[in-house]
Amino acid sequence: MEIWISKTKVFKAIGVSFLLVAASAFVVVIRPNWFVAAAAVTGFILFGAMTIAFILRLFYTEPQVIINLEGIEDKRLNTGLISWSEISAVSMEASSQAQYLILILNSPDEYHQKLPKLELLLRRANGQAGTNKFRIRFTDLDKPIEEAWGFIENNMLQSRKESLHLAP
Repeated sequence: MEIWISKTKVFKAIGVSFLLVAASAFVVVIRPNWFVAAAAVTGFILFGAMTIAFILRLFYTEPQVIINLEGIEDKRLNTGLISWSEISAVSMEASSQAQYLILILNSPDEYHQKLPKLELLLRRANGQAGTNKFRIRFTDLDKPIEEAWGFIENNMLQSRKESLHLAP
């Protein structure tokens, strides 16, 4: 199963980030005071970088999450293939903003070390680094997490149900 970045979701994110850049630029121009202007410049830089990151996603030319007989690979995380033998349990989690496929790994440090520096920093801030939970975000992908879950349950885990825990 190949899961790509959703171009529709990316265009929506670009639109929101453009609005945030424009709002920051407007505040910089009117400069009510130095503190507000400094915050607006910071916002302009951060939201501008975010806009560039979203625009770059439009040029991805390969699937970002691949689920097959060998395992799961999330190309956005640069961890390489996580084989089914490295996964002891799989579940789904949802917050108000995002949905995640949770992998409980036998050797999580091996994969956490391969994460991009920003991703590792964010996971440390959220208390996720150093745990055996490995999250794959489905927010910006073109297939819903339920479809990936069904694929995993129906195609990949039939032979491993005794040894692999599934928790929807």
